[in-house]
Amino acid sequence: MVLSRLIRILVPGSFRSAACGTGRRNRRCLELECLESRLTPAFVGTPNQNFVSLEYLDLLNRQVDPTGFVGWTNLLNQGLSRFQEVQEVQGSLEYRRNEVNFLYEHFLGRLPDSAGGLLFLLNGGSFETLEASIVGSPEYFQKSGGTISGFLNAAYRDLLNRTPDAQGLAGWTLVLSQGTSRSLFASLVIGGPEYAEIQVNQDYMVNPAIGTFQSFQIIDAGQYLHRPAGTAEVSFWAPVQQQNGQDFVIAAFVSSLEYFHTAQVFPQTPIPTVGSVMPTSGAVGTTVIFGGGFLLNATVAFNGTPASVTVLPGGNFVMATVPVGATDGPVTLTTPFSAMFGGPFSTPFIVLPRITSFRPTSGAVLSQVTIFGNNFTGATSVTINGTADPSGGLIMGGFDVNSDTQITATVPNGVNVSAGPITVTTPDGTAISSNTFTVTAPGSPTISMINPDNVTSAGGVGGSVTITGTNFIKGQMKVAFPGLAAQSVPDTSINATGTSMTVVIPAGAATTGPITVSNNTGSAPTPAFFFVPTLGAGNPNPAIFGNTITFTGTNLNFIPTTAITVDGTTPAGLTINAAGTSLSFTVPSVAGSHTLRVTNSAGTASATFTANPPAPTITNIPSENVENMFVRIMGTNFFSPSVTFNGTAISISSFTTTEIDVLMSSLCPVLTNADITNGVSLAVVVTTANPTLANGTFMLTADADAGDNNGGADSDDFC
Repeated sequence: MVLSRLIRILVPGSFRSAACGTGRRNRRCLELECLESRLTPAFVGTPNQNFVSLEYLDLLNRQVDPTGFVGWTNLLNQGLSRFQEVQEVQGSLEYRRNEVNFLYEHFLGRLPDSAGGLLFLLNGGSFETLEASIVGSPEYFQKSGGTISGFLNAAYRDLLNRTPDAQGLAGWTLVLSQGTSRSLFASLVIGGPEYAEIQVNQDYMVNPAIGTFQSFQIIDAGQYLHRPAGTAEVSFWAPVQQQNGQDFVIAAFVSSLEYFHTAQVFPQTPIPTVGSVMPTSGAVGTTVIFGGGFLLNATVAFNGTPASVTVLPGGNFVMATVPVGATDGPVTLTTPFSAMFGGPFSTPFIVLPRITSFRPTSGAVLSQVTIFGNNFTGATSVTINGTADPSGGLIMGGFDVNSDTQITATVPNGVNVSAGPITVTTPDGTAISSNTFTVTAPGSPTISMINPDNVTSAGGVGGSVTITGTNFIKGQMKVAFPGLAAQSVPDTSINATGTSMTVVIPAGAATTGPITVSNNTGSAPTPAFFFVPTLGAGNPNPAIFGNTITFTGTNLNFIPTTAITVDGTTPAGLTINAAGTSLSFTVPSVAGSHTLRVTNSAGTASATFTANPPAPTITNIPSENVENMFVRIMGTNFFSPSVTFNGTAISISSFTTTEIDVLMSSLCPVLTNADITNGVSLAVVVTTANPTLANGTFMLTADADAGDNNGGADSDDFC
């Protein structure tokens, strides 16, 4: 494919039907009146003026502008050769931009995202080098499937207009798999004789139209000399193309005497007439019939949008189909001779909206339906089964005009479950679908959040809560607060999209829990709605370390455990019953008063309790004599103990929860020398934070000699 695909076809004499003839959609023929300027110009120009006018159409794809027309004509008149003049035009920013746009659109399916390619050409780079670079790019490789086989098939198609032969495919596959770059492959193909011969043949003769790109419309490929190339001509020009490039060959053709003579050929033109147009309004697809005379090779446009045309034999009747994209405005009929006789025929035409289909064909209230058709721009109303969508667009439960051919609409909140047509109204009229849309039962509601989530923030009973979710259907919604009967929600409290509604906290509501939301299909719970918690007394109180204490209350459920604390810390063994009326936990092993706090978003409740250790027990007090340093009391639950011997408090040397050590010397206040000598039984009492006491007996054994050398009792030896 070559630059010639950017350029217009010259249509003199016998070549007329190959270009803008019957059935062809030729935008430029309408907008620029190209055929008139070629076949029957508004004035008879000088040879150089005719040449420049045709050159602009063929090289720049547009009618010559006044500045270019005067400037280039003057330079040619002053002696500039046509070859030099053509090369100057080819070096222009406009020509180079068309080249770059074509390469990107043809090979990559998009317009350039930077000016790199354009700057490359403006700075002397060749069209073929840029073409090879794009074909060898990673983007083209991925676009062609990301495999060597896919790449070669695409490159053969795009460069040589054919599929690869088996030998070529195998050979190039091997070469590319061994590391040869794709750009080098493209350069070799573009520089090869087959490619050159294809381009020379296309530059000689007229080929069928090949498509439309974003930036310009392709009308014909190869259009400079409008005849098949001879074998000798191909043999001559193909090597020139290989050596000098496509632009050089184009410059040679356009500056040739044959091309120059073609620019001077203008046939005599009969006067076209239009006597009737029926109808003068209609939707896309409507057939409009023009009656008159000499309407051969006519083209028709509806407010600038080309239409599909059929010219009946004899040229007295033209049938045009209102095209997609047509808008209100003049419908114009143009023949190759219109410009010479007052311009195209024109008359007002109103394009009505049309619904061609919609998808899906059924759906629940608040679901969306996409409507397809034409001339939806400016739509003011959409109805489904007779119920109109609200204003404000799709986001507000209404409809959006996505384009002139598509509308996305909401099945209106409140429409009855039934079947009926869809209508679209624009300032030009109303379109009614030929098929019906069936409204089905809605889905059950879903809930995403409530705000606020507690009675305090809502202002108490009588305050308002906003529930957010889906499928809030007008005329169907009910809500039930925990422990209360369901109440209906007014339609005015439900938004059009069915995603939000505001409800009032009813009298009697006092229990924390989900609010049940229902429509005719089903129901769903909200997240918990909180009321202020309450706490009663603990049971038992006081409570023993490690035992379970239970508090009754209300609204104790749906609260994270981190929000239930004893002295600021979540208690161990915490459990809450489902009704939220009771909670239990393990009594901490710290004696004294403690504070339980329960907090939710509505408020805080607190209660105090006392923790005591278990009752102490004495299991053994070994007998000792005064020669031992300690008296050891063994037992259980010695939490912060104190000790008395025969009713006298004795200091404790050390203790654990199972042992207490008392220095033997600490017993002096309760012992006599006789006790030391003869032994004595002492009553021991251990007291802890638990009001229960532990009682025991310590036996001090006899010591006849408490440590002297004369065998007599001596209190100084002990106390």
